[in-house]
Amino acid sequence: MKYDFDTIISRRGTNSYKWDSLPTDKDILPLWVADMDFRTAPAITEALAKRVAHGIFGYVRVPDEYYMAVTRWFERRHHWTFCKEWILYTSGVVPAVSAVIKALTQPGDGVVVQTPVYNCFFSSIRNNGCRVVANPLIYADGTYRIDFEDLERKVADPGVKLLLLCNPHNPAGRVWTREELCRIGEICLRNNVTVLSDEIHCELVFSGHSYTPYASVSEEHLWNSVTCRCIKNPSTPTAQAAITDNTTLYADKGRILCNDEFRIYDLLGRDVTDENGSLRGIYIVKTATATTKIIVP
Repeated sequence: MKYDFDTIISRRGTNSYKWDSLPTDKDILPLWVADMDFRTAPAITEALAKRVAHGIFGYVRVPDEYYMAVTRWFERRHHWTFCKEWILYTSGVVPAVSAVIKALTQPGDGVVVQTPVYNCFFSSIRNNGCRVVANPLIYADGTYRIDFEDLERKVADPGVKLLLLCNPHNPAGRVWTREELCRIGEICLRNNVTVLSDEIHCELVFSGHSYTPYASVSEEHLWNSVTCRCIKNPSTPTAQAAITDNTTLYADKGRILCNDEFRIYDLLGRDVTDENGSLRGIYIVKTATATTKIIVP
């Protein structure tokens, strides 16, 4: 199916956080927030219209089709197989990250971040009373790499309990290799530090590079980690998931998510999956430097 990515649709005057928070000067382009301006794929709008036409919006459960869609997508696209029972549906990736930090740390504990990194990481850590421990990335030859020696020193601190990984990394634009993820995991395992991997950008990978789910590297990496993932499309309701195979982590995380009411289900986000276990209309669009990939399961 072909989509129209050329028609310019004005979003001013729609209470758009991206467009209506700025001066009305038409020469100013808001490039500060990850909010796409392409019209939503027809498969998604049709599914939403069908649900809205029902006219009743009561409390809902998460159906098996949702879990099937998530697990099949990862198996088909990223060669990672995991069980439905490992998934906790949440109201968003950032709330899930905050909830996991709360579940796995105590106030005063250190949480490692690899700077420069997404700004909400800092607020999620500090709002839980934890310390931000920076493991600055090294910039050289036009790209970023991990300072593993510094990482080893930082996580050796007994007060550090968690590494908040961004895979792929925002804003550095690095897709971490399997070898890099393996080394991160080995360092954290040696020091009893859990890895919380935010993998929201995993579908935005340029040609020639390959995204590796952190938890797919080994059984040890899987057991010692939680993965936060957003199943979304530009300008649509979203469905979020937190994934882990560690039953203790799952129990703690689930308790915090339930206590803080982060497991509130998105009525419409749930309906962008279909009965065949596919994510409706998922697509990656062409930018100035990216390769076009259109995937409509």
